[in-house]
Amino acid sequence: MDGASPALSGSTSQSTPRHAEFWFTDGSIVLIIEGTAFRIHKSILSKQSDVFSDLFTVPQPQDGTETMDGCPVVHLPDALPDFIDVMKALYHPL
Repeated sequence: MDGASPALSGSTSQSTPRHAEFWFTDGSIVLIIEGTAFRIHKSILSKQSDVFSDLFTVPQPQDGTETMDGCPVVHLPDALPDFIDVMKALYHPL
């Protein structure tokens, strides 16, 4: 994965398309890649990736943080098909 840039302040539009397979109602963070939202689990990403672990341990300001369905939002510059492959490897390893 390349780097991640902090999200802009405010609330993300509910019209942002949600990925059908990787939108978990108990997810704790929303990642947006090429206009598609993924609501996934910080704990799973942190356990499998030092990059995500470091990202989630850096204190984030509470005021003005972009959110979607109550979760913080991070925009990633990755290619959508590549990110879906990563999610499949993490959530469906067999």
